[in-house]
Amino acid sequence: GAGWLGALGCGLLNGSLMVPFHYFSEERSGQDGASVGMGYIATFATGVAAVQPIFFLLYARVPFRPLPPLLCSELALPGLITGVFWAIGNFESTFATLHLGQAVGYPLTQTCIVVAGLWGALFFGEIRGAPSLLLFSVSVLVIIGGAVLLGMYGK
Repeated sequence: GAGWLGALGCGLLNGSLMVPFHYFSEERSGQDGASVGMGYIATFATGVAAVQPIFFLLYARVPFRPLPPLLCSELALPGLITGVFWAIGNFESTFATLHLGQAVGYPLTQTCIVVAGLWGALFFGEIRGAPSLLLFSVSVLVIIGGAVLLGMYGK
């Protein structure tokens, strides 16, 4: 239930993530790509900083789920490193979309699912058993094949 609903919401919202960027970059079509990308990322970061605490508080209010312990001393560095990786990746996806277009650039950035899946499968052991590994491998090949075709024939 909740996992599927979260995945659906993530797909819907993340799939629409670059729509505001499309309009933002259209309005600034004569400007340097770096300034357009940085301007968008700055406002994007402001939105994240404004909304994330609200969702954390909403999560804490769910009656059937107690607030997890905040292990700040243990999680500060890993969380900071993850945030830096995420911010750099977001900046790169903005540049890809700016230079390759909405239909090619952003979908190509979503090949990150292959990297995340490989971390999960190979390092964390989250995928076990031959049938699951086979399905994951086929899925990776489909994603890579789609990315190659999109790169070759997109735009």
